[in-house]
Formats: sequence, structure tokens, C-alpha cells
Amino acid sequence: MIRNVWCAFLLAGSLFAAGCAGSDSLVEKGERVQTGKGRFDAYFGQVIELREKVKALDSDLFPLRQPLTEAYDMNVDSPLSKLMAETKKRLEKYKSFGVSASLRITPNPIVVLSQGDLSQDEADEVTLKAIQETAVRSLATYREYDQLLELAVRYDEQRSALIDQVEKFGSEVADKSKLENEILGAGRILAEVQSKLLKDMRTCSLLLVALSDAVDTGGATARDASCDEAMSHWKPLKRVARSGKRSVGLGPRSGGGAAPTSPGPAAAPPAAKKPSGDFDM
Repeated sequence: MIRNVWCAFLLAGSLFAAGCAGSDSLVEKGERVQTGKGRFDAYFGQVIELREKVKALDSDLFPLRQPLTEAYDMNVDSPLSKLMAETKKRLEKYKSFGVSASLRITPNPIVVLSQGDLSQDEADEVTLKAIQETAVRSLATYREYDQLLELAVRYDEQRSALIDQVEKFGSEVADKSKLENEILGAGRILAEVQSKLLKDMRTCSLLLVALSDAVDTGGATARDASCDEAMSHWKPLKRVARSGKRSVGLGPRSGGGAAPTSPGPAAAPPAAKKPSGDFDM
């Protein structure tokens, strides 16, 4: 969240810079800038390549929802609210069989089921697979865009250093104003790139949150309760100390002698948990 706020701050700064200069830079036209200064030329080339890569990304993000629309036999343009309503409807029957479900997002998305009286024939594997595949695609896309966003932020941070260097050139550069204009043009490109990436990452996040909420039929709560119950029955073994004798150790005593006194009765084993499992493809 902090990083995204920082990104928004940098984006606002870039947009402000965009309003203070013209838009006739070569870098904005996608043309390579040849200044004779290797650091500058390489930088402009990197900015152009990043913009082309981000422009090629599909902002519709239809492939993310495709597993759901195909499994539910719904239109590809179906709104997210309709897809989630259908997801909840399909998972509602799990409660009647005593089966709770939840969607674990990280490190890799997976549908977690706490098995009840649901037989293999009664399990809706088509729906479960579609849910998991949608989550996998959404998280993978989010992470891919996040890497590109970090790159855009790094390039944006480099612009200040480049402007400072231009000021130190003096008479070495014939027209410093044109070089400065190219740097500002790069800032406008990076602002555009960051805006698109943040918008698409927000779409991925909303889909993951909505899907997690739609899938949750009490699976996470049931799993936590089961773990708490098991821990309440567990008691650590204690060493037994007797008056005038050494405390019981875990291994033989050095120097020979009688074997160590056996510890008291072991604590009762944890209560058995209901069988559970993860749905994985």
C-alpha cells in the first residue's frame, strides 16, 4: 500500500511536469534520440521499450475471467458482480453437505476444502477448477504488472539525476533545452505507463478479493477452529525432579551408573481432526 501511494505521488509529479512543457519530443514519438551521450541515449531507449511493452498488454483482461465464463456458460462480457453471484450460488450447496471452502491466495492460489459428507460424484470439480484457474491467472498478471511498475518508478526517479547532469554540461551541449525537453517527454511517457499499470493491477486485485469472498463458505473459520481445538488438548512433556536425585535427562549420563529414572506418563495425544484436503489441479 505504501509503495502504491509513492507511485501515485510520482505519477502526480510527472503529470505536473507534463503540463509545463510541450509534447514535441522525439522520445514521445517513439523515435530514438541520438545525443552522443551514451547514458542519455540508453535511458531514452529503455523508456521507449517499456512503453511499447506496456501498450501491448491487454487492458480488457478477459483471459482472467475466461475460466469462469466458460464453466458457467456465460457471456465473456458478463460483469464481475454477476460472475460472483453465480460462484456463490454454486458453492452454497457445499454447506448442506457439511463442507466448508475458502480460497487461499498466497503463495499460490488454491481452493481449500474441509471435507464433510460430500462424495466425489457430488463435488462440482468444474466450478472448483475454474475458480482456482481464475485466481492463478489474476495473481500471475498482478505480479507481472507489479514488476513493470517498479521498473517505471525506477526510470522516473532517474530523471532528476539526468536533469542535474544536463545543468553541468555547460557549453558541451549545443542546445540543452532540447535535451531537457526529451527528459520531460520521458516523464510524460512514464506517467502514462504507471497510470495504465495501476489501473490494471487494481482490476486484478478486485477480482481476487471478490473471488475470495464468493468462495468463502466458512472454510477458513472451520480450519482455524480445528487447529485451536487440537492445541487445547496438547500439553508439553515436563521433566520430573525428585528430592536428592538428579533431574531426568534425555540421554545416558556420562561416567556409567544406573539408568536415568523414566519420566511420568506421556500426555494424552491431540484430539483427532476431521480429514481435510486442498483442491488442486
